[in-house]
Amino acid sequence: MINSTFAKHPNLEGREKALISKEVVPVLAGISDEIVRAHYTKLVAEKLDVPVNAVLAEMEKSVVKKDVQKESGDENREPVQDRESLLEKEIFSLGLRLSPKSLLKKDTYELFKTPLWGKIVHYLKDYLGQAKKFDLAVFAKHLPKELLDGLVLSTMVDDYSDEDKVAKEMAVAIKALKLLRIKKLEIETEKRLTSLEKTGDKSMLRKVNEEFKKLSVERALLEEE
Repeated sequence: MINSTFAKHPNLEGREKALISKEVVPVLAGISDEIVRAHYTKLVAEKLDVPVNAVLAEMEKSVVKKDVQKESGDENREPVQDRESLLEKEIFSLGLRLSPKSLLKKDTYELFKTPLWGKIVHYLKDYLGQAKKFDLAVFAKHLPKELLDGLVLSTMVDDYSDEDKVAKEMAVAIKALKLLRIKKLEIETEKRLTSLEKTGDKSMLRKVNEEFKKLSVERALLEEE
């Protein structure tokens, strides 16, 4: 995100520096991890050729820190970034680079089921319903503080200039997420089958067995893609 922002403003004159500051500083201010924030603060200061203290001063005045809703919302934080959450983050990150609106397509939007990413993409939908164009810094202001870390992490990855590469990477991540969820359902269904075999409920056993077969077919077809 930082590289792409500076790329948009190659002439680092006073006005250009102000535009960069306006876009980057609110995101920096929202990073809760002290080490990560210090790293990117130093990087921005070096690129702008200004003292680190100047960037820190702007961060303190940041609208994000003043205006972002203060909600407790600890339940929205995921203590462990499991595979499912990581894949959702990757899809969201790639979608932002491809086109933020691509994340709102029904099939893609419905992929975001974990608490963190489900809520972030919901806020994105509301934001894009009002905004004429996507602006990362403005969108960040719409997020509750407990969701801001997720947005920051999704933007601080390598920038891709090749749209075809981004689209392919996104397709790979979507396929991996779908397969992961099918496999989880298969495991759950197998447990149900084992339980039903013990109870002797033949009618329900046949029904659940059919569900398991459908999942197996769905997984096989997806793996062939």
